[in-house]
Amino acid sequence: MRLPLFSNAAVVAAPGLIVFALLAGGTAFADPAGDLKNGMIAFHKLSSYHMTVTSRGKTIEGDFVAPDRMHVTVAGREVIRIGSTTYFNANGSWMKISAPGASAMMFGPVDDVRNVGAHPNDMIVTDLGPKTAGGISYHAYSVRSSSSPSASICYLDRDGMLARVESTGADGSISTVLFSRFNAPVKIDAPV
Repeated sequence: MRLPLFSNAAVVAAPGLIVFALLAGGTAFADPAGDLKNGMIAFHKLSSYHMTVTSRGKTIEGDFVAPDRMHVTVAGREVIRIGSTTYFNANGSWMKISAPGASAMMFGPVDDVRNVGAHPNDMIVTDLGPKTAGGISYHAYSVRSSSSPSASICYLDRDGMLARVESTGADGSISTVLFSRFNAPVKIDAPV
């Protein structure tokens, strides 16, 4: 059974967007793949970050706190995961989800982001140079898996940290992920 939290936000279930989002980071040097590998290392070292995902008119807001805490809000619903325990809030009432695999169904794509460093040699990277998106200047890279024809555009901020990712779906829709609030103090506790 798939819980309704992400049923209206296809981008979270689209591993191409989220997985390649993590592959970027690091300062732009002569070796784009090396830049992205350095970015994976930097991203994995973050103690926390905020993520805003926009796709098909839907927005997902979420915070991650290392090593295993996440709070996500979409369409008035909230989900908190702490370790392997998941809590779901709909209509103002929290419940602990104890169904086997519930956490993996809701957070699997996000976990893929955290674990993508296992295959850094499986990426094809093209340096796109300086780009402006949303009125902000970045350094952009096209990134795709060697087994995938579709690429995501990963934008690094002036500090070399991954700040924006754009992907185009099979239907032509553009999904955007914005990363921010790196290492900001965030507290995520069990709601019940």
